[in-house]
Amino acid sequence: MTISVVRVEDPELSSFPELKPATGDRLVSVTVNAKNTGTVPFIAQLQKYAWVADAKDEWYQRDTTMTAALAAFPDALIEPRWEFARTIVFEMPQDAELTRLRLSLKPGVAAQTPEWMLT
Repeated sequence: MTISVVRVEDPELSSFPELKPATGDRLVSVTVNAKNTGTVPFIAQLQKYAWVADAKDEWYQRDTTMTAALAAFPDALIEPRWEFARTIVFEMPQDAELTRLRLSLKPGVAAQTPEWMLT
């Protein structure tokens, strides 16, 4: 599988009024694209183990409810050569400086946990 960061919206400018951060926080969304470059179908739950970090090295896991609200389609079997985009929403303090994104298909396995700089 290949994964790329397509877009970062900071703050998230969602048209969904139910997506409201807690007082003093903001919403950030990261859209990633995944392509099955292999020969076997798989279910890619990229949002399941997703985090963003700030300049103070504080990590924020994805907001489950808000990410689900923005999902264009549910997790499904991804056939070889198919690709899809997934938007992941994070809630973080208003004054935190967004620096990194980390996704993992298998937490704790470094080879399956890529990280991107977002600054």
